Amino acid sequence: MNRRMEFSEKTKREAWERSGGICQCGCMKPIYTRAEYHHLVPASLNGMNNLANCMVMRERCHAKITHGGGLDGNSAVKKSIRIAEKRAGLRAKRPGFRGWRTFSGEIRYARDR
Repeated sequence: MNRRMEFSEKTKREAWERSGGICQCGCMKPIYTRAEYHHLVPASLNGMNNLANCMVMRERCHAKITHGGGLDGNSAVKKSIRIAEKRAGLRAKRPGFRGWRTFSGEIRYARDR
């Protein structure tokens, strides 16, 4: 299990100066409230804590990206994390539906064969 990796104060300061106080998610909105620092490549996928892997964002944008699948809507990173967690035994297998519906609307289960 990977422990959470935080950016150093120096890296945060350099990233803030690079951004000029503008959110780097692509919305180009100024950051008026607390800035959040996002890993482009997550620490769970061996992402580093350097300036090249750091983005400055507004809280709302960071929450959308973290929980919404990424900057471009691509969920490949989230899928790879789910697969890694499943292989490590951290995710339970979903039970799924083990049956079918007949033409009359009756539900038949595989265990009733």
